[in-house]
Amino acid sequence: MFELSKEDRYREAWCEAVFGKKARFPREFTDAQLRRLTTDLLMQHDRIIRECAGIIRDTEDEAAKWSRIDLMRLNYYEGMLRLKPFCNDEQLAVIEEARKIVESIL
Repeated sequence: MFELSKEDRYREAWCEAVFGKKARFPREFTDAQLRRLTTDLLMQHDRIIRECAGIIRDTEDEAAKWSRIDLMRLNYYEGMLRLKPFCNDEQLAVIEEARKIVESIL
């Protein structure tokens, strides 16, 4: 039976965290490609979290506030946390900043 190496399992898990589903051929992605995809995804999530925080602070509509809180926390911040095991120091700093924003809202 074919066993995946530790490196292949790591790459498979990293691809799943980036793409949100199992990659068909995770070996096709280099570490540099996965790092870039991780950075891009983190930056996108960070931008959306910041925009949601601004809307939450500025709006008076309670339904809009709570829908943005759920969107920010459940969709984007949780997505960042799924990527955390694969992040370098710069990427971890982005996640930490997002954590502070989320905590300041809640």
